Parts: sequence; C-alpha cells; structure tokens
Amino acid sequence: MSANVFYALEEEISYLPSRSTEVRKALKKLREIDALKEKTTYTPEELEKLSKEAYWKSILDPPDTKKQEEDERKAKQYKRHMEKEAKRASRLAAEEERLKKERDARIKREEERLKKERDARIKREEEQMRRNAERQRAEEDRRRIHDEQMRRELEEKHRDARFRQTYVNEFRSAMSVYKTPDRAFRKLSLKYHPDKNPENRDQAEKIQKILGEIRDQFTHNV
Repeated sequence: MSANVFYALEEEISYLPSRSTEVRKALKKLREIDALKEKTTYTPEELEKLSKEAYWKSILDPPDTKKQEEDERKAKQYKRHMEKEAKRASRLAAEEERLKKERDARIKREEERLKKERDARIKREEEQMRRNAERQRAEEDRRRIHDEQMRRELEEKHRDARFRQTYVNEFRSAMSVYKTPDRAFRKLSLKYHPDKNPENRDQAEKIQKILGEIRDQFTHNV
C-alpha cells in the first residue's frame, strides 16, 4: 500500500467525515500488516491479521462498482442471448421434428398407396387369370361335349347303318325266294309287324320303316 493510497484515503476522510473512524481503523490495520510482512516468523495473532488483509484492502480500495455492474450487465445480456439461442434452437428442433414427422407420414402414405395399387394390380391379374382359366375350361368342356356328341352321332350312324344293312341283306335273301320287292316286303313286314312283337313295338315300327325304304330302293332299281 503506497503513500498515494494513503493520500486518497485522507481525501476520502476529508469528504466523508462520517466514515473517518472506519477508514482510520483500516489505515491502522494496513500499517500493522505492512509491518508484519517484513517479519519472517509470525504469532497466531499476526497470522490472523495477515489473513484479513484482503478484507481491509477492500475497505481502503473498494472494488470498481461500475466495472462490476458492467460485467453483471454483460453477464445478464449474455444470459438473455443464450436463453434466446436456446429457445431458437428449441424452435428449430421442434420444427425439424415436425418436418420429420410430416416427411415420415408422407412416405408412409406413399408406401401404403403403392401397396394398395400393387395389391389391386395383383388382384386384377389373379382375377383375369381365373377368368381366362374358366373360359379355357368352358371351351374345353364345350369341345369335349361336341366331340362326344359327334362321336355318339357317328356311332349311332354306324349302328344304324349296320342295323339297316342287316335288313337289307335279309330283304335281298327274301327277294331271291319271292322274286318281287312287294312280296318280299309283305313276308318280312308280317314277320316284324308290331302286333307280333308287342314286347318291343318301337323297334318293330323302326324295322317296318326300314323295310319300306328298302322296298322302294329295290323297286326303283328293278
């Protein structure tokens, strides 16, 4: 503590007489501390005085309140700035989260739409394949029925032809005996008359018709 400090202290005393006692005490304490600093060994009381040096310095040389206030103001300003930055970062994070949710929802809707379209397309293709298979089966059934019908008709024609040929041969044999188609027809007609074949009248009538056609054929040939 230099003489200039003491001079400032004396000026403060002259302007602040109400604090003169406190300042004089501080000045006395500082002089005692300066004297103690020149020693190499200390008593407990002297160590206690030295430990209070900072306290007495603050009385003699009080801190710069303007600088402290400026530091506090800057600290408050920095705190407000950091709070604003934190709020801004929070808003940005919330906005980013909202955009992410919207993007995820949009991607999900697009995936669902594509899945629905794909399922609908697969369903249409399966339905088309099923209809094609049904048409093919129906066509095969119609072709099979037609083939069976043609085969039955052909077999029936062959059977009728064999059946007719049987009676043509018999009519020819009767012609060799009775010489004329009318006499051969009468003999065979009596043989196969429905009244003589009551158990199978339909077949007898059919034979009668066939014999009539054979007679007409032989009559024209004669």
